[in-house]
Amino acid sequence: MRNVPIFTHISQLIELRMDNEIIGRTAEKKVLQEAIISNKAELISVVGRRRVGKTYLIETFFNNNG
Repeated sequence: MRNVPIFTHISQLIELRMDNEIIGRTAEKKVLQEAIISNKAELISVVGRRRVGKTYLIETFFNNNG
């Protein structure tokens, strides 16, 4: 199982463009991309404080990549 930490410092929050592309979050997107291309089953736990964009990160990433 992989844990994807979501940071809470204001400079590390998800930045958004009008086309819903996620700006930043390079490390988190890399982990998700590796899970997509993996030949084995993957379980990813996204953890972090409330209201930092965990659900938005997952929904946007998989809507754009999957």
